[in-house]
Amino acid sequence: MGLTVAELSADLAIDSRQFDTGLQGILGKFGKFGPVAAAAGGAIVAGLAVAAKAALDLGGSFDDAYDTIRIGTGATGKELEGLQEDFKAVFADVPTDMASVSTAIADLNTRLGLTGKPLQDLSKQFIDLSRITGTDLKTNIASVTRVFGDWQISAKDQAGALDAMFRATQASGIGFDQLSTSVVKFGAPLRNLGFGFEESLALLSQFDKAGVNTQTVFAGMRMGVGKLAKEGESVPETFR
Repeated sequence: MGLTVAELSADLAIDSRQFDTGLQGILGKFGKFGPVAAAAGGAIVAGLAVAAKAALDLGGSFDDAYDTIRIGTGATGKELEGLQEDFKAVFADVPTDMASVSTAIADLNTRLGLTGKPLQDLSKQFIDLSRITGTDLKTNIASVTRVFGDWQISAKDQAGALDAMFRATQASGIGFDQLSTSVVKFGAPLRNLGFGFEESLALLSQFDKAGVNTQTVFAGMRMGVGKLAKEGESVPETFR
């Protein structure tokens, strides 16, 4: 069901009183000025018709965006209203389309459980990153939230982690999707060897830049360190 004029006006912060004069009042004022003024009045009517259609189309876009959020999250009632407010806050602040904003809101809420300002901020960050890198928003959210889960990155540290990943791709030229995949695939052995998250990003991105076969290197490192480790000595200590 489409938004009503009142609902659309509220969503867009429009003062609907500016339309209260009505077409009859406008045309009545033009009538006493003769044919030229009447023609101008006709042009205004046509312009208002176009504006009305644009408003209806915009209302439909809002409906589509809200449907994406509702279906994607399963939210209802107050929870859904809160997510709709998050959507409007992001859409007002980021130069992108409604479909992208609703996708970010729905997917990040579903995958990370975020709401309110944390959800808004991370949504903006993902939208900006996807636009700058020319990569797919939905794919980026899926891959990076896997990274957050694998490395147990808390909500307060997720924005910083995403920034670190972007910097690593810029410094080395490794593809964002490739880095996301590698840091999950090799996450366990990296942690076993004592590497932190940002150290791991730097290592993997430099391996890619140098043309190193990461799979072969990690297989050899695990075997070698396991043989060298003395009884009672930790693998990270031996590796260091």
